[in-house]
Amino acid sequence: MEKVNKWNTNKGFPILEMGIGINTGEVILGNMGSEKSMKYGIIGSEVNLCSRIESYTVGGQVLISPKTRDQINYELEIRKEMTVYPKGTNEEVTILHVTGIGEPYNIHISVSDNKMQKLEKPIPVGFHRLDGKHELEKILYGGITAVSREGAMFETDTELAAFENIRIEAGGKLFCKILDKSGSCYTLQYTSIPVGYDNWLNESKGRNR
Repeated sequence: MEKVNKWNTNKGFPILEMGIGINTGEVILGNMGSEKSMKYGIIGSEVNLCSRIESYTVGGQVLISPKTRDQINYELEIRKEMTVYPKGTNEEVTILHVTGIGEPYNIHISVSDNKMQKLEKPIPVGFHRLDGKHELEKILYGGITAVSREGAMFETDTELAAFENIRIEAGGKLFCKILDKSGSCYTLQYTSIPVGYDNWLNESKGRNR
């Protein structure tokens, strides 16, 4: 992605990020359909779970299922274990945030510190909850209390769930994923930053002084 984004930056295109979800299990793989309409594909409950795991990722993350961990014969560097409740399953699933794999590969992902800068006063914002790719009509309210380049600390009286996606009005459509919760305070990871975000943030800080 560094090479891709270097090319994007030189061409004036936005920076892209990629998250990876991995699951292990039996699937059906091959050509499916009829003589008139056929495609090469993969189906099965394990494929669906893999897609759900990937949906929890943010840029630069690799999340795996316990089944995948149990099938790997190499030492893994696990940053965090998280419990989620994917759609289509009747029970909770523990997913693991992997940042490295040992011999013979010795590959490690660089994880940014993402240090937050506390604001003098919270910046009030309106936001929408997202259901898949669709935003719910009701506008909700909260406040940004600290920021970094990649995310923010966010307070709201609305009860939100870990890994839920929201869209904040912040110089445009600022898309975020909730990573953690402490009381009414949430840690947000930005997943798509609008062009006008920096100007909006500077102006909002100025008004709060």
